[in-house]
Amino acid sequence: MAIKKARTPKKRTYAAASGCGSSVAMVQMPPHGPGGANHIQPPPPLPPGVYFSPTREECLGFLNRSIAGDNELADAKGYIFRANVYGESPDALRQRHPPASIRGRGEHAWWFLSQTRFQSKTVGGGASKRADRQVKTGGYWRLEQSKERLKKRKKRLKQSKEEEEEEADGVKNCFGFYVVGTSKKDDKTPWLMQEFTSANDDGAGKLGVPALYRVYVTPRATDDQLRDVFGRTA
Repeated sequence: MAIKKARTPKKRTYAAASGCGSSVAMVQMPPHGPGGANHIQPPPPLPPGVYFSPTREECLGFLNRSIAGDNELADAKGYIFRANVYGESPDALRQRHPPASIRGRGEHAWWFLSQTRFQSKTVGGGASKRADRQVKTGGYWRLEQSKERLKKRKKRLKQSKEEEEEEADGVKNCFGFYVVGTSKKDDKTPWLMQEFTSANDDGAGKLGVPALYRVYVTPRATDDQLRDVFGRTA
């Protein structure tokens, strides 16, 4: 289930909430007030050691429900928000929305329903299906790993015998956030992002592909990087 419980010394999961087939209300938080991010309403309280951490299957479940027009996702209320992840920097998103989970040293995670953006034109002048990873306020998301196809097994009959083949349900991509540096090489920030897209919607006739995003700071961040992101209390 999407709600997990930490274990010691390793983490252990247990079913503490309904699965991705139940219903949730997605809400968008207003901009924070003059007092800063402290005025953002936190997500629903959970028992100590329990945190929001959906599996890949649950991520696709949330996304597919949204694609199908289900805006009532009660099992993710206060954890997943609607926001344009390519409209502003991850630090700006952090200040406008509460983290879905906080675990240990800077281990915060934010979840957003958004969409990729297609590049407006190809070289030949036609419509492009290539995603535009530039952020409007500066910086860009760069692919860090090869795409991972999220598959399910589907049985079919072939040549008079039953076989199993794998059919992709969606794709997971991982990105790092970069800003233009003072040197020839752009600067990599400690911000990372996972993007989940579904085979149920390829963006045909739209400006982009619906997606679910997890935005977080790398666990390998240095103390100085954490202070840059979260302030001196990091």
